[in-house]
Amino acid sequence: MSKEITMTLRAIGAMVLAMAVSGAAAAAELKDCNVQVRLDKAAGRSAESLGDLTLELQVRGGQWQKEWVLARGLNQGRHTGRITGVATDAGATTLTVELRVKPDLWVGGGRGNYTIALKPAAGGFDASYTGTFTVTDEAKPMAPLRRAFRPQAEPGEGMPDELRRVLGAGPKQPDAPAAADARVLQVSGKATVTVRDPWPGIVKDFVPVEPGEHPRLIFRRSEMETLRKNAQTPEGKAIMERALSILEYRAHNGNFKFDSWPAIGYGFAWQMTGEQKYADRAREIIDAKFFQRAAQGGQDIHHAPQLQGLALAFDLCYDAWDAEFRRRCIDEIWQRTQECHTGTFGGSGMGGTNWAYWSNHNGIRAAAAGLGALVLLGEKDSAGRVFGDDVREIALVSAYDQRGWLEDGCGGGQWFMEGVFYKGMTMVRGLSHFLHAYAKVTGQKINTPGLRDDLIVGYFLEAEPGKLFGQTSGIDEDDLVEVIWTIGLSEVPAGAMPGVKWLLERNVGLQGNKTFGLARSPYAPYLMACYPFDVQARPPAECFPWISPDPVNGHWVFRNAYKDKDDILLTWNLLSGVRASCHYERVGNPAEWLMWGLGQQWLKGTYHPAIKGKEGLLNKDVSGPKTLAWQAADRVAVMKFDVAPAYMPQLMRPKGSKASWDDLAKQAKAQAAAFYPPWRGGLADHGIRGTRHVAVDFSGASGAPMLLVIVEDLAVKESADAQPRPAEFTWALPWAGGTVTADGQMLKVTKGNATLSGVVVGGTPMAKGAYQVAGGRLVAVLTLQTGEVPRMKVEGDAANARITVGQRVVLYDGTGIRCQTVGKQQGP
Repeated sequence: MSKEITMTLRAIGAMVLAMAVSGAAAAAELKDCNVQVRLDKAAGRSAESLGDLTLELQVRGGQWQKEWVLARGLNQGRHTGRITGVATDAGATTLTVELRVKPDLWVGGGRGNYTIALKPAAGGFDASYTGTFTVTDEAKPMAPLRRAFRPQAEPGEGMPDELRRVLGAGPKQPDAPAAADARVLQVSGKATVTVRDPWPGIVKDFVPVEPGEHPRLIFRRSEMETLRKNAQTPEGKAIMERALSILEYRAHNGNFKFDSWPAIGYGFAWQMTGEQKYADRAREIIDAKFFQRAAQGGQDIHHAPQLQGLALAFDLCYDAWDAEFRRRCIDEIWQRTQECHTGTFGGSGMGGTNWAYWSNHNGIRAAAAGLGALVLLGEKDSAGRVFGDDVREIALVSAYDQRGWLEDGCGGGQWFMEGVFYKGMTMVRGLSHFLHAYAKVTGQKINTPGLRDDLIVGYFLEAEPGKLFGQTSGIDEDDLVEVIWTIGLSEVPAGAMPGVKWLLERNVGLQGNKTFGLARSPYAPYLMACYPFDVQARPPAECFPWISPDPVNGHWVFRNAYKDKDDILLTWNLLSGVRASCHYERVGNPAEWLMWGLGQQWLKGTYHPAIKGKEGLLNKDVSGPKTLAWQAADRVAVMKFDVAPAYMPQLMRPKGSKASWDDLAKQAKAQAAAFYPPWRGGLADHGIRGTRHVAVDFSGASGAPMLLVIVEDLAVKESADAQPRPAEFTWALPWAGGTVTADGQMLKVTKGNATLSGVVVGGTPMAKGAYQVAGGRLVAVLTLQTGEVPRMKVEGDAANARITVGQRVVLYDGTGIRCQTVGKQQGP
């Protein structure tokens, strides 16, 4: 199986069974995987308000892992549980599961006890469940209130004991809620099973962390000898020289969110040199920040980086600080870990808290809680408590959150649900650090192969040809570039690392400006820990992927090489799965196609065929075409999309409006055939149906460096009950300038010494850069090249086309595109 096909299966694993299991052997063949089971209407505060729960379970070596159950649903709580029984009979499996459904700040929780029946069926499982959900009145998750602040130096010697007790007392802790009668709800229904790749991943040859072992978050104590050896290489010497020269870094304008971060750099200097003065300086910074002034709040994304700085400095300086100061740090880390884990501070929710997995707020807050938990594992606080299972659970839940951030929030290339600015902010303020630390401390990897391989490499892939990066926008401490060159190296797949090192060496390494990307000292230990000393650099064109697929969120990136301004780069921003983010306006323009190649930009703007009589329809705000299927091999990719969602405008209540669902339905009825009320406002369905088929061919079989095939197959329903008829529509690509000419079916665009040329089948002769299509279907085949244009031969019509371009044969028969070479089949 090719690498590209493997990527395909992993990418769509959330939608279909990602393992080759079917029929009666399905359950028996589950070896190493995760199994998601959605239980319909399995939990609620009453029988009238039941909602779904999605459980995730592990199978390892064919065995269900009884102590590993995570779940989402009912509220924003992060639920945990265990499998209490497994029974098998004739290939069927029955699981009994206990689940603690945790409350959030708004909706209470309870206890679920479920019996889940998994029966093998074609393609996977038929599944159902029965059980009970016990409604409880467990206290809302709330971090303990802090005691009244007083400087640790305790000025005012001789103060009367009574006054000292009064001034040192904190606010009264809230009383625990009175126990209420539990309510037991009988539940049962359908269960939907999805088999996923195993998660989390396993770090090879991992050695568990010992109690009191530090450092552990960036590098392990056992790695220190290797680090010091690497520091004697030419690259290592330059990195250390740079790291020591920027120790006096100060947070921008003394920003309280980041003013503990310089201590990380000093802690690293102590680790590498053994000079106590560096650890003492780190202690001064931490003491002034956390013990000589009151805790500063603000939004959750302001709390998190403060904990990040404290945890990392504590980890690096552990053996250099006395036991009493370490104890004070442990107490403070635990307090802040609880605050970030619950999203509460001072008895109420933190400002800006968003529990959606893809949110920058959730990614930042949960990452900080995870870092705090990892550094506390095995430590003892001032009350004698030894941290164990409590912080392990926080770390696991935080890891689950970050998996959700990667999976739900990120897309192809550099894309992120809230725009690249907030992606960078999330990675800078803790997500990158937690991904790295989780592997170091637990031996488990959050960003498993095939999940988000392009988390870092995507910034290179999506760069305009001739430029180094794509968008890395950020300000002050949120600038992402430094993360890419340092801690980001730990998220570069092994296959792409030689290319990243090649770029690093020539831009910021010994062949470049010699800064190694370091501008601020907190990143120095990550650079030394992650730098690929033993990797042989190679040009990116030899090892970077040529496709960054995105069947979920719809941001696809194709690049034939990573060399210079003549690279061919094609991106689609389809907005297939955008959620209700307060920053969704930053995710790019809907239905946008961009294309560069051979030193020119060819496409720039919205690609969206206009249906006759409904020309203004474009869902600009929620959801675009959905990926139905795709595959890639031999540098050829073929995709199929459902384009109907792109023609369903969002119906929105005006701000402050009291418009009811009935009012919106009337709005829709006036202009549409049906009305769908999804998660926000509703969509007006104008009866437009259709599929788009696209092929991108970088194989060179056509005689050109790129061949692009586009098929539009569109229909219209006049009413909800009517049969669809072929649509009449206008077809045009969003040209980015150039001279556009046509001769019959032939199309040609010229820019400089390059041409984009091809054939368009199914439309009238081009007029004003557009084609009119009456029969509902259009097939376009284009090539990009300099010099001679490959000869094209057209056979058939748009309903059954065969187009030969050089040695490439493109076939379309109404169901999909096939790409063959003359005399044999090749590619998808």
